[in-house]
Amino acid sequence: MKLAIPCALALVLAGTASAELQLNYTLFADDQLYAYISTSDSQLGTLVNDIYYNSCGNATAACSGSVSLSAGTTYYLHLEVFNNTGSGDFGGLFSLSDASASFANGTQSMVSDAAYWRTGYAGRATFTAPSSVAQQTTAVAWAGTPAGSAVNYGTYNSYYHDAVTLGTSADLLWAADSQSSPGGSSRANGACTGCGVFFSTTITADTTATPEPGTIALSGTIFAAGLFFRRYRR
Repeated sequence: MKLAIPCALALVLAGTASAELQLNYTLFADDQLYAYISTSDSQLGTLVNDIYYNSCGNATAACSGSVSLSAGTTYYLHLEVFNNTGSGDFGGLFSLSDASASFANGTQSMVSDAAYWRTGYAGRATFTAPSSVAQQTTAVAWAGTPAGSAVNYGTYNSYYHDAVTLGTSADLLWAADSQSSPGGSSRANGACTGCGVFFSTTITADTTATPEPGTIALSGTIFAAGLFFRRYRR
C-alpha cells in the first residue's frame, strides 16, 4: 500500500529557504575606488563597484548599491582607493538587512570610522580616469592582509557640504602609514599621489542565531510525520 506524506510536511519543506542577507552601501572616493567582497582577508574577492570622483562618486552624488551575501558566512569588504593628485580619501555608509551578521562595530549599520578599518599601502599606480562607472575592472594585486591603521580627516560633510549622500557622521579616511601618508595627517597634502591604499573591514556571521521559524516548524512537522507513519503501519 502506498503511503501519503502529510501535506503540511510538503508545504513546510517548500517554505524553508532562508532569505539572502543584503549588504547596502553608499560610497564616496577621491579619486577612485574599487569595492570587493571576499570570504578571505588575504584574497581580493569579487568586484561589486568601481567609482570615480567625477562620475557618480563626486561631492554631490556618492555611489550607492547592494550585494547579496550568504547567511552564516563571514565576509570581508575590501576597498582599493587611488589618489591622483592633491587630497585622497574615501567615505561611506553601510548597512546589513538583518541580524544574521554584524559589522566590526557589532551592529548592522556602520559609517567610515577609522576604528573599524584595517589599511595597507597598495603601491604606485598609473591613474586613468574611466569614462563611465565600472569601466575599469582590474586593479592592483591585493597585497596580503591589511593590518595598518587609518587616518581620520574628519566628516564628509565638513569638506563637501553635502548632507544628503553621506550625512554628517561618515568620516573621510586614508591609510596612516608613512608611504601612504608621506605628508602626515593633513588632508590637504598628507596623502601620497599617484598611489593607492587598501582598506578592509569584517562582516561577521552570527553562528549562534536562533533557528528561523520555518526551521522550527519543519522539525515539528517531521516529528508529527514520524508519529503518523508509525501509527499507520500499526
